[in-house]
Amino acid sequence: MRAILLGVLCSVGLMLGGCSLNSKISDNHPLLTESSSGAAKVYFIRRQTERRMGISDNALIVDFNDKQVLSLEKGEYVALNLVPRDYKITLKNQTEVGPHWYVKWMSKKYKFNFKADKIYYIEIKSIDGEFRGVFFTAKNMPFYEAKQLAQLQNLRAAGTLAKQSPL
Repeated sequence: MRAILLGVLCSVGLMLGGCSLNSKISDNHPLLTESSSGAAKVYFIRRQTERRMGISDNALIVDFNDKQVLSLEKGEYVALNLVPRDYKITLKNQTEVGPHWYVKWMSKKYKFNFKADKIYYIEIKSIDGEFRGVFFTAKNMPFYEAKQLAQLQNLRAAGTLAKQSPL
């Protein structure tokens, strides 16, 4: 009986481990706007990784001006209508650092200025710092590169706006 229960629990664990969670967008962030008129449309694109990166493969937390706006899964992209202005974007992730491989939070800040009625494509890419852990960078990229990246890596659109306006 114990062996059967253990087998069932292992099977459920394997099934859940293979499930992919979708990126989540905060509904109540003050810098998000429903209207596309006068807004900056910004795509946040998180690449697939070349190999499994352990805990760094988990959802990446993205803050705008110190308030969380989304969690972004690897291999997905979201599109947001934002109030035009200067932004301090913080990328937060958990990683394992050596030599004892304990888990810690990494945080990197980037500044962007999003203008009204413009479209931006922000590539979020992981950098393996080996014993220093994995961290993420954010940089603006041209439309044709964003479209090519989405096609080559078979990235998934997450969120209503990205599904309505896929890359």
